[in-house]
Amino acid sequence: MSNETTARSTRAKSTAEPVAKKAAFTPIKKEQSASSVKVYEIPQGGGIVCKIKSELPVYDRISGKVRQIRYCPGEPSIYRDEQSTNSRRAHIIFRNGMLMVQEDQPNLAEFLEAHPENVANGGGLFRLVDNTRDHEKEVENEFLTHDAVSLVRNKESDEILSVALSLGIDIAQKMIDIRRELLKEARPILRTSSLCLMTRVLRRAPLLSRRTISKSSHANPMASTGSTADV
Repeated sequence: MSNETTARSTRAKSTAEPVAKKAAFTPIKKEQSASSVKVYEIPQGGGIVCKIKSELPVYDRISGKVRQIRYCPGEPSIYRDEQSTNSRRAHIIFRNGMLMVQEDQPNLAEFLEAHPENVANGGGLFRLVDNTRDHEKEVENEFLTHDAVSLVRNKESDEILSVALSLGIDIAQKMIDIRRELLKEARPILRTSSLCLMTRVLRRAPLLSRRTISKSSHANPMASTGSTADV
């Protein structure tokens, strides 16, 4: 009886489905964000290829001493007295006036930050590209454009005339054409100085003297009779 039970147990094991193998763990490669990449530029000159010094003395504010720094990709420190005897210096090359420092190059980023030719350190050769400042400027220009367009639409005719005169726009035309000229001045974002001037004048809405307006209305009665309904 025991032999028959053993045989059945053996046949059951042989007919059982094989156990699926556990899938091997595959690490997901983390994508490098654009914000982690630092970009340095040479604002003026530089040419196609520009090589800067990769070893030079700098003043260390922490120790109060002048120390030698150099760029060695395999070293954790940029200071020569903290590097190994087998360290090898590498070239630092700007191509077309640009140099990108990746996230896995912290020693290069530290070296460029401490470099005397960096604009941030009082130098005049290269500088870090600040994308945050560019974005803030772009947003500010967008808001100025939006404000100017809204003010052109909502201001009264006499206020529109005063703004048009201050910007050198011919007021000897229909009110709808004057507003159209003002919108042309408001929309180009790159013309920041003109846009700021226009927005500032529209917000203050300085009124022309009655004498000036009357002279303009005699020159073109259609301009003085225009209203916001023309828009």
